[in-house]
Amino acid sequence: MDYFFGLLGLAVLIFAVAKLIKEVRKTIF
Repeated sequence: MDYFFGLLGLAVLIFAVAKLIKEVRKTIF
């Protein structure tokens, strides 16, 4: 069960980073 929450946290982190990169690219270009 602990592994599941670790995986869930990782997925949320990746989603947040991807969204952040998308916003930064929109600002730069």
